[in-house]
Amino acid sequence: MDFLPLFPLGSVLLPGAPLALQVFEPRYVQLMHDLLGGDTRIEGLAPEFGVVAIRRGFEVGEGIRDTHDVGTVARIEQIGLIGTGVFGVIAVGAQRFHLRGLDESVGTPYLTGMVERLDEPVGDPVRAATLARELVVAVGLHLDARGEELAEPGQPPDDPTGVSYWAPRVLELEPQDTQVLLAAPDTETRLGMTLRTIRREAQIEDRLGVTLAPRQAPPSNLN
Repeated sequence: MDFLPLFPLGSVLLPGAPLALQVFEPRYVQLMHDLLGGDTRIEGLAPEFGVVAIRRGFEVGEGIRDTHDVGTVARIEQIGLIGTGVFGVIAVGAQRFHLRGLDESVGTPYLTGMVERLDEPVGDPVRAATLARELVVAVGLHLDARGEELAEPGQPPDDPTGVSYWAPRVLELEPQDTQVLLAAPDTETRLGMTLRTIRREAQIEDRLGVTLAPRQAPPSNLN
């Protein structure tokens, strides 16, 4: 069991995904000070925190009533003050974790989770490799049909697990769909689920004779 400061968000962070934050709510400003090693540093904290998607409630204020159990470690790459009491943070999604409970003894204004860091089982490696190749092709065809370009520059990852997290980011799926994929038991399952999602949406569009409008890029997260 590990202990991790938590940053609940209305979106889902996937491993390998970038995360841009403007942090101004006092409890999370305190979290950033602690991560930087200020006078209020909590022994054992590393420059990372846990992102969990909010199941019920809102990011700001006391509106968080419930979060999902599977989240992602956010590893800070850049952090600094961008205004009075406002931090700019650039992080990247790292390892998944399962939230087992909250540590009520820490005494900080932000939540600290008791977490189990999760491995990345592949499933059947041959089947996973086949699904990854099919998914890369399907993503390209799907975006071409919509007149969209890749939201992220560069080539897809060359490993099935990387592809399984890359595709949902490129497709900009709804948070509830992305959360289900994040919690998938293995890479093979996640690839198959994403591929079925693309094909199902393509069938609906063909049946209706329409193509959905391109999605708008999401803004940076504000807390």
